[in-house]
Amino acid sequence: MPELYYFDNRAMANRSASSMSSKNSIRNQTILPTWALDANGNIRAKLQLSKDLASGDFGKFAGESNGCQYLQDTVKKSSTPYRSVSSMSSKSSVRNQTILPTWALDSNGNIRPNLQLSKVLDSGELAKFAVDKNGCQFLQDAVKKNLTNYQKHQLFDQIIGRREDFIKYSSNIFGNFLVQQVIEIAMQTYDDGYIMRQEKLKNFLSSQMTDMCLDKSACRVVQFVLEKIELNLACNLVQSLPRDSRLIAICVDQNANHVIQKVVNVIPLSRWEFIVAFVAQPDHLKQICSDKYGCRVVQSIIEKLTNDSISGDLTTAAQSQRERALQRLMNSVTARCQELATNEYANYIIQHIVSNSNLAVYRECIIEKCLMRNLLSLSQEKFASHVVEKAFLNAPLELLAEMMDEIFDGYVPHPNTGKDALDIMMFHQFGNYVVQCMLTICCDAVSGRRETKEGTYDHMKSFHDWLKKLQTRVSKEKHRLTRFSSGKKMIETLEHLRITHPYLGFQPTCHLSLPPIECFSTASEDEDFEREESSLMLQSHLKSMKSIKISSSDSNLHDGDDEADAF
Repeated sequence: MPELYYFDNRAMANRSASSMSSKNSIRNQTILPTWALDANGNIRAKLQLSKDLASGDFGKFAGESNGCQYLQDTVKKSSTPYRSVSSMSSKSSVRNQTILPTWALDSNGNIRPNLQLSKVLDSGELAKFAVDKNGCQFLQDAVKKNLTNYQKHQLFDQIIGRREDFIKYSSNIFGNFLVQQVIEIAMQTYDDGYIMRQEKLKNFLSSQMTDMCLDKSACRVVQFVLEKIELNLACNLVQSLPRDSRLIAICVDQNANHVIQKVVNVIPLSRWEFIVAFVAQPDHLKQICSDKYGCRVVQSIIEKLTNDSISGDLTTAAQSQRERALQRLMNSVTARCQELATNEYANYIIQHIVSNSNLAVYRECIIEKCLMRNLLSLSQEKFASHVVEKAFLNAPLELLAEMMDEIFDGYVPHPNTGKDALDIMMFHQFGNYVVQCMLTICCDAVSGRRETKEGTYDHMKSFHDWLKKLQTRVSKEKHRLTRFSSGKKMIETLEHLRITHPYLGFQPTCHLSLPPIECFSTASEDEDFEREESSLMLQSHLKSMKSIKISSSDSNLHDGDDEADAF
């Protein structure tokens, strides 16, 4: 219901006697139409709201005190939801609201149930049906039935026969679906015009490729044509894509990015390798990877190049071409991986590379050149912390050992607070996820759920040492950790490991009852947790220790722990 504005009726009492003197004077003072007033100048008692809406005088009622009050009272009494003028009007008004010809409508303004497709095709008014919601639905239903060759060619001529018509229908929110259906029929009609129709489609799209890609409706038609027409024609169509800033606009557009992804998936690399070269340029890479839709394009390219390279179905020349294209793109990505890792959208690309075993060479390059020596700072970044987690989970054992050692011993404690890297990360809103990941890796390794051998060397002792360091730190900080859900997860993970694998010899990390409240009252901790509510200190028990599976979220939408603050 639209907002109704209330007027102060007390103002009516201030009218002068002269303005209230006669019937004619009253009528002259109001903006309401005369048909709405009785002989005394008041609103007719039997006036219907539907008549007011259909009359086109709604604005006069809404802008006049008595008229507005009438509308408010009537709407309150009515159990029928508010309807627009067009839906409340008469049958003749309904007909006026549609662009369909009157001969196609029944007395209620609906399309006649016995209307034939042949009549629409012969009438020369198919355009009105194609861009109307109901009319287009009628055509789509009609063309699904068995069509004569004559009707098919009529459709071809009227829908995809002329450039102007094809562009108009393809760009229409309803018409684009009809165009796709007609193209489907055209691709299944093997006659003398089979190739000519496909060439027409290619030429029509080539002439306005950028605009068609960027259009919400037409981009569907472009994708459909790329998939349906002969491969050589589709390849020629791809060559009409721009090679300048317009290609960036296509890659980052909500609609057009799907066209690029379709090209990548259905067209041979030799015809779209120029896209890889364009994206790999430093300035272009940053713009595209940092966009919500552009990052999907880059990830699709990487997936396609990777999957095809390992499929074994390519010729030696094609395989070499794939490797060159992939290396070109990966070199550009790894050169800027730290900048990309901290970006809201580009971090997904780095995560994908680090998690893909088929990109192991580039994964190791990213860990060595981008992450190592920056683990502490990146773990405190909202988006980069996800990349660090993926690196810990997927790094080869040799690099994993270097990463663990960097966290435990690679940073000098802060000269004033004495906090080391592990302490900072454990209580950081994003860094705590990385510590949980480290803990999960160690628990999985010592319990036999994770491979610990690399070649002939077994790293099991290293995992035990790392786990012992984490267990010692968690035990030391248990009073602070129990304030936070992340800290409780660490405690529960270690407790579960102790219960399920008692032979490992770990001591209980935390008793079920919390320590005395005095343990929480040191001045330094009060400063560290000045935003914490005192109620968090007064918990009487931890939840019963139970088996949980700690896993870092794949979503980049977490804002850190529920209560944890950044240090």
